[in-house]
Amino acid sequence: MHDEPTEGAHTANGDPIPDPGHGEVAGADGPMTGPQETHLRALCAEAGEEFDGSLTADQARERIEELERRLPARGLD
Repeated sequence: MHDEPTEGAHTANGDPIPDPGHGEVAGADGPMTGPQETHLRALCAEAGEEFDGSLTADQARERIEELERRLPARGLD
């Protein structure tokens, strides 16, 4: 697992956003992974939206992708 933050990506308050753990889901129908939860919490906070801790790994991946598309690009030159 990757516990290092995604290079250059930060939340609105300047905290680094951890690697979301894409591709590291052993059971996609199981609960989201720790890195997914951390990343999704940060994205939800940045977007001003409620975090749902009951999502499966697949649902969390989809929600992360949706929020990343909607939020301004971070760390991209």
